[in-house]
This record gives sequence, structure tokens and C-alpha cells, in this order.
Amino acid sequence: MHCVSGRWCVDVQGDLSTLGRLMMQGELDVWLDKRKDRLIRHVFLYETSFLLCKKKRDELSADGEHVYLYKQSIQVERHQTCDTHGSVAV
Repeated sequence: MHCVSGRWCVDVQGDLSTLGRLMMQGELDVWLDKRKDRLIRHVFLYETSFLLCKKKRDELSADGEHVYLYKQSIQVERHQTCDTHGSVAV
């Protein structure tokens, strides 16, 4: 179990510090050809990878906090990423 931005990510293999700094996080709608409904995933964007996790309420937590179950990672080292704000690329 790893702590990511104050939240727990479960089942991640390896050390998250090797992915670089956490640049952005948020919810993402995922659509698959085999399914008619959407999957909601929480994505953590690091300098070298995206981590896709499933948000789940922690039954052990008294105040209803969530944990994130690791599902998949995507390497972004070979892809160009661009952060845009409005019509200006940063």
C-alpha cells in the first residue's frame, strides 16, 4: 500500500517515487468496446506514467475515507504530453 497525495493506493508493485513527481490527479471516464457502460477510474499522472485506479470506500475507516485499487499503468516516457490552459499550450 502506497500513500499518494494523502490517499492510499493498494496493490501497486514497486516504488512510486521512481515515477517522478505527481503532476495531476482526477477522475476519468473509461469506455471499453466489450462493455456498454462506463468505468470511472481515478488517474494519477506522474512524470513517466499514468496510474489508473478504482476508487473504493474503505470499510475500515470510521469517517468513510476512500482507498484506490491499482488497475493499470501506462508509460508516458515515449509519448508527448502537453498541458493546456484555454488555448495556450504550456
